[in-house]
Amino acid sequence: MSNRKKTIALCVDGSTINCHVHGRGPLCVVYPGEAEPGWEHARIPLAERELAMVYVEPAGADDPVERLRAVVEHFGDEPVFVIGHGRGGFAAQRYAICDPAGVAGLILYSTSPVAECSDLSHITAPTLVLAGAHDDPEEAAALAAGIPRSRIVTFEQSGHLAHLEESERFVHILLEFTRRVSGPVRTGRR
Repeated sequence: MSNRKKTIALCVDGSTINCHVHGRGPLCVVYPGEAEPGWEHARIPLAERELAMVYVEPAGADDPVERLRAVVEHFGDEPVFVIGHGRGGFAAQRYAICDPAGVAGLILYSTSPVAECSDLSHITAPTLVLAGAHDDPEEAAALAAGIPRSRIVTFEQSGHLAHLEESERFVHILLEFTRRVSGPVRTGRR
């Protein structure tokens, strides 16, 4: 993705999905939970130096998996990285199971296993599970234990917002994961 900063409004089944795109490079869709205060709190500016970060505004009442699918499909043909933060992690898990070809790598951040997903082993994408030690590390451990090819990282000085509380380490781990999964630098979608 070559643009540095723009907002895109997608219309899906009569509702609007606002996406805020910052940075350039391989595409990384950030999907926060409905209870999160807004897309701005999910921003990871240091990651925008190497990744095209697409921040999706909190979902509301629509089907979050369909919203996530619409965002991923809008940006083209290549699989993307998906970060599911908080309750957004539930949609990210279900999306990775329902549409594994769309996910280059899955980052589950400060979330827990989805109650409806009885078998996390169906997640085939390389997965990074991130958790703050002061949030709920047991849930992160359950996620990592159930997902093949997953790795867990705990942020000892953080709670629910490690990307703000330990931003440099958070971005280092995120970029290390995306580089490892991507291999040589690839062009972003569109």
